[in-house]
Amino acid sequence: MKINAAITFLIIGLLNLTGCTLEKSQTEPFIQKLAPAADLTASADHSFIVSELPFKTSLIPLNDDAFVGDYLVEQISPSIFGYDTFDPDGGGIVLTLLNNETAMGVSYEPVTLTSMQRAFDADYIAELGFNNTQTYIMEFFSEKVYLPYEERTFLACAGESIFLGFPDSVPGLFDIIDDSEFTLRFLDDVYNVCNDEQLDVELKFTKL
Repeated sequence: MKINAAITFLIIGLLNLTGCTLEKSQTEPFIQKLAPAADLTASADHSFIVSELPFKTSLIPLNDDAFVGDYLVEQISPSIFGYDTFDPDGGGIVLTLLNNETAMGVSYEPVTLTSMQRAFDADYIAELGFNNTQTYIMEFFSEKVYLPYEERTFLACAGESIFLGFPDSVPGLFDIIDDSEFTLRFLDDVYNVCNDEQLDVELKFTKL
């Protein structure tokens, strides 16, 4: 189960934009791509911060077999520095959505999901190749889809962790009787630690 924890940082990769110096504390080789405007490093911390949501309406649980299984995820609007959020090559990525039952022993992190939540495992800005796998939780609530927690991505700028959170504009949308597709919207880099333009990112999920 995800729990609140003190924020700690373990920088396992360091990118120096001026000298292009790479350091990594782990023994595995890795490949790093330059970010255009900041130092992106890997960050290790499984804590999260509960978001204050601007709305609460009726509670309608999802059917157990709805919004689960494989979905093609396409980038509608980009993440920071123009990267795709989870897609490593720009061609779309297949992610597996899990409910509380199917997540048991499968998800990268142990999670407990409500009947209105689904989880998936993914690497944030996978194109950078940090293998920073995280279990992300989405909430399906009153025709809206959003991240109910400020999710740590395990990437950082200048040692400060990058979070994803509730969008500045509007959440994504879903139809409770049709799980063939839906959208997810979230704010990238909630605390603007990368000093890039803060963006509401949109992803489209299409069931396969």
